[in-house]
Formats: sequence, structure tokens, C-alpha cells
Amino acid sequence: MSQQDPQPPTDPYAQSGGAAPEGTPAAAPTPPPYAGAETPGVAPGYAPQPGYPAQPGYPAQPGYPGAPVQPGQPGGIDPGRGLGVAGLILSCIFFIPLALIVGVILSAVARSKSKKAGFKNPMAAWGLGLGIGFLAVWAVIAGILIAVAATHSDEIGDALEGAGDPTIRAFCQADADLTTEMNALQDPSSMDTSEWVKGIIRSRDDLAAVEAPAAIADDWDTVVSFFDAAATPLESVDASDPDAVAKAMSSNGLTQDDLTELQTAGENIDDWASTHCAAVPVD
Repeated sequence: MSQQDPQPPTDPYAQSGGAAPEGTPAAAPTPPPYAGAETPGVAPGYAPQPGYPAQPGYPAQPGYPGAPVQPGQPGGIDPGRGLGVAGLILSCIFFIPLALIVGVILSAVARSKSKKAGFKNPMAAWGLGLGIGFLAVWAVIAGILIAVAATHSDEIGDALEGAGDPTIRAFCQADADLTTEMNALQDPSSMDTSEWVKGIIRSRDDLAAVEAPAAIADDWDTVVSFFDAAATPLESVDASDPDAVAKAMSSNGLTQDDLTELQTAGENIDDWASTHCAAVPVD
């Protein structure tokens, strides 16, 4: 039931259109309300009732502590995240195989830790995949290098032997010098006759002064003998006379067989030097 507003008291003696009984004092007129005293919800002429004091509020109840974050839920800490980042970085360093190995190990450990904690670690997965892939490429490269080394092991051994043997190093230097010297004598018409004769005699002496390794000593002697046979007749002629030089060359007693033996000996020496002198620095 709704509370009704209080009504002003009525005059019990008031009659509709009549007057108060005789001898009854007239009712005092109702004073007008004070200006500005009108209160909403309160009938005019009545003072508002004083309000009850406000009840003190209840203290705020302390909040419940937050529930622990379950593994793999937002806000959790992935124990393998840091290792996953480090593993991915190392797994991208292709040109350092050791870094790839370390990257694969770190990525595998990071992935295992994250999996146990209920997390997915994409960085560790990427690091593991890239590292293994790059290591596979290095394995192929290593296999090719091993196969090449096995195929040319003799040549490699000979080159290392030449680089470490002082006698072979000296021979390689002398052979390179004599090759340059004798190539200049291939065409007599390109130089003065006397210079050509001097070059033949000088090459013979330089060849004879070289101590050849035992493996090609016989071939070296063949070359020395050929140049000695060619140079000896030239020592007693006028080197400035082309006719005298030509006559001396035709009387040196060398035959086509001697020339064939020279070519064979030269090929054997070149084959030996191509391996044993490969690692020897020459001027």
C-alpha cells in the first residue's frame, strides 16, 4: 500500500454553505506558508520531518586472492622461451657449423621444457628445423670433400711432401727457372744468333747443376745429355756467324730417337712436378 500525503485538518463545524453554531468561536485563519519553505513531497504549511542519520557503511570485504595461473594459460611464463630465442639465432648462422650444433641443442632443450609446462614454443621449433636442415647441407658438403680427397689422396700427399722437403723445394724452383729460360730458346729467329748460342750453353750448365729427385733422376739425365750434345759443338764456333752455327748444329750427332726420348723425359718431369711442386711457392 502506498503512503498517502497527509491532508490538512478539516473544520468539524464547517457546513456546506452554513455557519458555525452559535456561541462557537470562529476558527483562526490558516497563516500563509513562508516563501521558499515549500518542500517537495511535503504538504504546504507543514515543516519537513528531520531525517534519520545515515547508517554507517559496512567496511569493504577483502577480495579473494587470484587463482593460480594454469600452465599454458594467458599470463603464464614459458620456461623455454629464452632458450628458444637463443637456439633460433644460432641455428641461422649457416657458415659456422659449431654454432648450428649448439643452436640445435638449445632448441631441443627449450622445446622440451615448454612442452612439459604446457606451452608451444614456435621459436624452438623453427630453430630445431633450421639447424638440422643446415647441418644436413654441411654433411653433404663434407661428404663431397671427403670423396674428392680420397680420389686425389696421392696427389695431395705428394704436394705435402714437396712442401716439406727442402730438396724438392729447391728442384721445383730450378725447374720453374729453366722452363722459362728454355722457352725463350724455342725460336732462334726471334733473337740474335750469338745470344741464342749463349742461351743453349747456359741452359746446359744450369741443367747439369740441378740435383733432381730420385723419382725423375733418369729423365733429368736424359734432358741434360741432350742439351750437352747440342751445346758442345757450339762452343768452338763463331756465334755471330749463322752459317757456322747451323753447320755445328747439324754435326752434333743427335737423331730423331734422341728427340723422342727428350720429349718423353720432359713429359715425365712435368707430371712429377705438377703434383710435387703444386704446394711449393716459386718465384
